[in-house]
Amino acid sequence: MNPRKEFEKLKATDVFYNRLCSAEANSFENVAFFVAGVLSATFMKVDPQLITEYCGFWIAMRLLHTVTFISAWGNVGVAIAAVRTVSYVLAAAAASSLVLFAAQASS
Repeated sequence: MNPRKEFEKLKATDVFYNRLCSAEANSFENVAFFVAGVLSATFMKVDPQLITEYCGFWIAMRLLHTVTFISAWGNVGVAIAAVRTVSYVLAAAAASSLVLFAAQASS
């Protein structure tokens, strides 16, 4: 048994499993910028309470995005797609804000 081949076979035959894998990949793609924002804000001594609030907000938005991403297979409504998009944008804004706070602290 080759686990990689079984993994690809399952992705090709099970729509829900494929959606789960896509959601996981999307999360991994977005975590790098968030980590950069958190580390830069921490190193530049931005208020820890502010960093914590933005981290919590980012996590909440990414969880919402993941849930809507997974549930959006098949015939989805515009509302779920809109919630997914808004949660993605808000999470990106939170990560970007951390980078901006770090830049402001450095000047």
